[in-house]
Amino acid sequence: MKIIFLDDSLNRWRSFRSKIPSADHVETVAECVAAIQKEADIDWLFLDHDLGGETWVDSNREDCGMEVVRYLCANDCTSRIKNIVVHSQNESAAKEMYLKLKDAKYNTQLVPFINLIRFIEFCD
Repeated sequence: MKIIFLDDSLNRWRSFRSKIPSADHVETVAECVAAIQKEADIDWLFLDHDLGGETWVDSNREDCGMEVVRYLCANDCTSRIKNIVVHSQNESAAKEMYLKLKDAKYNTQLVPFINLIRFIEFCD
């Protein structure tokens, strides 16, 4: 199973990895897009919005999770990516990411990180 986790917080990564040790961790938009391009199939893609240690980042910036969403919407990967979970605590940006991915026909869930571990346990 191929799992990619985009998040800049090492604490969140450690918590996530404790449940899914086989997941790949990426911290930047460039690393995430490269991982998406490299993999033939991705079972789960977890996306954060605010990266680089910042909070409440403008979604128009190219260094936030919305840039990954723009990439996915411009390059149809729906046949290769089975599930996407937007887990950002930035509610307005997370909702916008979720809606754009849904409109592009991706199987997407919106699960704030605070609820993510319970979500993972439920999916097991």
